[in-house]
Amino acid sequence: MRFQGASELVWTVFNDSSEWVVYHRSSADIHLLSAAARHLWQLAGDGQPHTVEELAAMLAASDGNEPTTELVTVTRETLAFMDAVGLLVPFTA
Repeated sequence: MRFQGASELVWTVFNDSSEWVVYHRSSADIHLLSAAARHLWQLAGDGQPHTVEELAAMLAASDGNEPTTELVTVTRETLAFMDAVGLLVPFTA
């Protein structure tokens, strides 16, 4: 799969939290994402093709860990959510 981050997003993180608030201008929806979900958004939205397993491995490696089956499942579900709400869009060349 190959995604890019939606261009109409406004991101905010507060000093006392690691969670991110993202406002989607087109839909006027607001979403609260964990720091890990924000990192996944950055990794998945780089315009390069990645499998779910590769993205889970990159997330795990950023914490010095190996990917688990649970992490792969959560990564898949989070990507599906981000796609459904328009935070990630299919890459167009």
